[in-house]
Amino acid sequence: MFSKISKVAVLVAVAMMVMIAGMAFGVRTAQAQAPKNSIEFVGVLQAISSESLTVDKQVVDITNAEVSPKLTVGQTVKVEGTLNTDLTVTAREVSLAAKTVVAGVVEVTGTVTQLSATEIVVAGLTFDISKAEVSAKVAVGVVVKVEAVRNANGTLIASEVKLPTAKQSGTDDSQDKKNEDSKIGSDDKRQEDKQEDRREDRGGDDKGGDNKGKGGDDKGKDN
Repeated sequence: MFSKISKVAVLVAVAMMVMIAGMAFGVRTAQAQAPKNSIEFVGVLQAISSESLTVDKQVVDITNAEVSPKLTVGQTVKVEGTLNTDLTVTAREVSLAAKTVVAGVVEVTGTVTQLSATEIVVAGLTFDISKAEVSAKVAVGVVVKVEAVRNANGTLIASEVKLPTAKQSGTDDSQDKKNEDSKIGSDDKRQEDKQEDRREDRGGDDKGGDNKGKGGDDKGKDN
């Protein structure tokens, strides 16, 4: 009796340990997959050092970034990186901006923390959305992408707020391509089968015609 109780107690303890470990793993996984606030912006390079840049008064950490070697103060540059909670930027790449790109362009992807009819706060930055095209799915707590321009007084004027493209789209596109290829392959196979059938039909007709002709010739000879 006590032996059975001990075994049950051990099994219960093991089950609880497995459940707790699974919950802890789930928390760590969720934290690891938590989206980072990404930012891309174009501005005038105002200062440069071995560890940072200043672009339109924005300090950018370039410690681990890929930086174009030809950058000089006064140039218009494009910065791609992560927007930190203190609103500093950790760059992933800094390059010369295309001549057609205007300084002040900003794109931010992050979570909406505040939303009103005229303003939205994303990743700690406040955007004026009074004249922007805003997706109906935008709400507090949702990850969005904001396209905006920084005006002369520093205000971010948004032109569009939308949900970012899903990362799985590439996989879906690939699958669609495979399905399309499979369909094309099937169509080709059916076309080949039809052509083969037509060849066989023509072969039968030719054979029949030849035999008939030969028969006629032979009869003529006999007569």
